[in-house]
Amino acid sequence: MAGSGEVEKAAVASESVQSLTTENTTLKHRVRQLSREHRTLQERLEGAQSNVRFAEKRIADLEAELIERPRIWVFQSCRESTALAAAARTLALLCACERA
Repeated sequence: MAGSGEVEKAAVASESVQSLTTENTTLKHRVRQLSREHRTLQERLEGAQSNVRFAEKRIADLEAELIERPRIWVFQSCRESTALAAAARTLALLCACERA
């Protein structure tokens, strides 16, 4: 009867190995999936950062333009203030996306 106990132990060990192999395969698939998702998110983050840099430069250019202009531009400055406000809103949205 000692042989029967050894056969049982071998069967249990075989099931354990099969279970661990299955779990290992599942985890490898999950790691690959997470790696793909990470790359995608990294690319999106880099795009958002590029957009923020562009928006910041645009705002700086508009601010510099406002400073350099003579003080006579009352009507025209309203339009540019609106553009500057829109650029600031865009920057705020991009920053919020980057944090998310």
